[in-house]
Amino acid sequence: QEAGAVAFLDGGSNIASVLQKKVRIWDIRTGRDVTNFDVPLRDKEKIFMVKVSPDGKQFAFGTVNNRKYFNGSVTNPGDLAVRLWSTVEKKFVREWPLLKSLDAMVFSPDNQWLAFAGEMGRVRLTHLDSALKDFDLPLGNNSTRVTQIAFSPDSRQLACAAASGPDREGGRIFIFEMANKKISLELAGHSEGTIECLAYAHDNGLLASGATDTTTLVWNAGLRAYFFKPDIKDATAKELEEWFQQIVGMNGKIAYQSMIKLAQRPNQAVKLFEEKIPPAKKTDKNLNEVL
Repeated sequence: QEAGAVAFLDGGSNIASVLQKKVRIWDIRTGRDVTNFDVPLRDKEKIFMVKVSPDGKQFAFGTVNNRKYFNGSVTNPGDLAVRLWSTVEKKFVREWPLLKSLDAMVFSPDNQWLAFAGEMGRVRLTHLDSALKDFDLPLGNNSTRVTQIAFSPDSRQLACAAASGPDREGGRIFIFEMANKKISLELAGHSEGTIECLAYAHDNGLLASGATDTTTLVWNAGLRAYFFKPDIKDATAKELEEWFQQIVGMNGKIAYQSMIKLAQRPNQAVKLFEEKIPPAKKTDKNLNEVL
């Protein structure tokens, strides 16, 4: 049994463990079972990773079929998969075959998304409403391996730690805005170690990364971290116009830098948005007519 097949849930008060086909939910304080259930695995299929959605309604399992799993990868394509279990329907509802590896997997705090790193150079982002399409978020190139992923507490950002090359040394962090699925920030600081831990502060403004180089770094990762900066002079009308055009443009990194500049000048930003964004028009139709 792999040690990774455990996951906290219910705000850390309970823990889920997997042994063969049996999933057990434990109360951490008493050590007693809260509930348990069996999942119908295929012949010789094993679970090596499990994550639980914040509402407890879905379990994501990393499974390997009839192969040993070494250092986060297998040699034969088709042996790995991510499988989504619904506790409401009591069955597997979705599945994603993987070619070689599964290094990280996480649910968003708002119960809307599942993200997992199972292919080189990209993260798969899937909405838990199966009617919506999946997204592949690209990072670097095909030699880039994602080592950790983390959602911000407000679910507006997804941080992805990645390393390039076969030795997986030298960690960088790419932060995606969930609204447009584009990279807004790229952070570099672990020049030698592989990033193995990512965690956001509760206010979404800071991100901490821990790596095998024995260092922990804390980053400004959200707009909240840039509020109330002292000695920021007012922007000119030309600068405000330029920043506004950039935040509605297609370049995510430039847009985010302009958002930071506006966040540092809240009074001017409010006036700018009042001028640029008119209030919604009233309608005489009621909601039933619109739907």
